[in-house]
Amino acid sequence: MIPVPATVSGRPVTARGVHGPATGFHGVMMDSVEYWQRLLSDMGMSWYVALSESDALYASGFAEALLDAGVIPIVRFAYTFPGPWVELESVEELANLYAKYDAQLIIQFANEPFDEREWKNKDIPPDDEAWAIIDQRFNEMAQAVTERGAIAGFPDGPCYADNPFMRTHSSEWVWHGGKGIYLCHNYGKGRPIDYPRDDVSRFGTALSYDEYVAALDDYGTDSDWNECLKEGGYVWLEFMDMVNAQRATWADPDKTAVEDDTCFHGYEKTLAFSREAFGFEVPMMMAEGGWVPRDRAGSGPTDIRWPMTTPRMVAQKTLKMYGADTPFLAICPWLLANSLGGSSGWESDAWVSTAYPEYGTVLPVVQALKNSAAPNVEAAKREIESCREGGERVLAMLI
Repeated sequence: MIPVPATVSGRPVTARGVHGPATGFHGVMMDSVEYWQRLLSDMGMSWYVALSESDALYASGFAEALLDAGVIPIVRFAYTFPGPWVELESVEELANLYAKYDAQLIIQFANEPFDEREWKNKDIPPDDEAWAIIDQRFNEMAQAVTERGAIAGFPDGPCYADNPFMRTHSSEWVWHGGKGIYLCHNYGKGRPIDYPRDDVSRFGTALSYDEYVAALDDYGTDSDWNECLKEGGYVWLEFMDMVNAQRATWADPDKTAVEDDTCFHGYEKTLAFSREAFGFEVPMMMAEGGWVPRDRAGSGPTDIRWPMTTPRMVAQKTLKMYGADTPFLAICPWLLANSLGGSSGWESDAWVSTAYPEYGTVLPVVQALKNSAAPNVEAAKREIESCREGGERVLAMLI
């Protein structure tokens, strides 16, 4: 079992975490570091996925600032296959720092190894050759970081078609010795948190147009969100017929997340892989995932059984996710901040963002988490209720 401290800097450690900006430098966040420390603390965060270019996380002071706020960074260094993993000095610096806080350092190896962006010249070799390289490099990295007192984090695929534990034989010692943790990327993709065990997935429960509009909360009359209103698109009756036809046709009361892992419970497939390989379940954290506005599963065809996920729905689903019964030691969904944290490319995904001026720069998920982390339980309840504009039946189908 991965050692998790009871407290860090006087704050209790829970499973609640978040993914930081997709940049390996931290100057922008250090310019307003007290704001980010306070925000993370107010949301009840204990974990933070931090990218780092070489020793930038340590040298910038941001790692120390997070630990001072009672937040433990899970660290991913820049890395490109098939080259060697070389961040030994940086790991030593961080390990010494973490020891002062009695916190366990977790180092993530790579990100999503079959993403072409992770390979030199975007050149991914055939599967067998790619797996051999991944196995060799992870084994080398794990030996280096565990010798320095850190835990080796194996990256998700988001979930591999092949059993990753049976394709990385040289690093089996990591799992048998309790030296590793599997870092999942389980995205909800517009689907409800209990997919595929929800009533829509199992029984094809129909959705009325009024329920569809109500579920879009602040965007029910916005043609950018309400697909029944798109200019040159479907009239509402045609689109709702398509939604309900897909619900009926795709209904499967026996489907599991092992068969369809494109959902929050996709980690069940990883657990099945580890049981098959080792006879036990490996420790896990979610290092990326959750829900972002508008995202949907599939492309041929797209899953339209639920309306687009709105910022308020992100708040609802995220609150429920943190309270779910899972094997995760930490749950760190994508994405705290983008441009306002010094990064670029995913502005509409971020919780602190310029993408939704109707909410200012702080999306509903932030306030919901602040209220749910506060001792004022009634305020938290009111925030949750304020998101339930679609009614209880719609809420049950959509969250």
